[in-house]
Amino acid sequence: MRLFFAAPLEDDARARVAEIIRALAETEADYKWVEPENLHLTLAFLGETPESRLPGLKEALESAARGKPPFTLVFDRLGAFDSLEHPRVLWLGAGTGARELAALAAPLIPPEEERPFQAHLTLGRQRGAKNLSRLRQALKGLGAVNVATRVDRVELLRSRLSAAGPSYETLSSRPLK
Repeated sequence: MRLFFAAPLEDDARARVAEIIRALAETEADYKWVEPENLHLTLAFLGETPESRLPGLKEALESAARGKPPFTLVFDRLGAFDSLEHPRVLWLGAGTGARELAALAAPLIPPEEERPFQAHLTLGRQRGAKNLSRLRQALKGLGAVNVATRVDRVELLRSRLSAAGPSYETLSSRPLK
């Protein structure tokens, strides 16, 4: 099973992010844009995981959520891996609440993960170079980003990949208290 830990977005934030994605998609840049229903904050990607590990992962989720209060996370900037000039993956970066999200993610991140946690929301992944200049112009034209969401639970999700794109199934969900 392909698994990861995540925090869901509130509906208002999901709608606002979907508007940003639609504006970027209008450039007809060759990207696989994240479908609004699939938007989530990845806390830790586990990859292919044997089903026998599920009980331990559910306990880790419970433990990570225990004693952590809900908080507001604000996405305040557009960014990209590698860079905005060479945008392989486009994302929204978090400012307010990023420290709390990192603290929530820390006990869930596999020990072999070498990259530091970065609070971000993936918008799309590059497939080709078509219309990149139009996309770069649209990124400059978007202006300030300010999307807030309340983080009030964490989830263990199963990801299924298909030609139509990924689909997600919630295997466990724990509220922050």
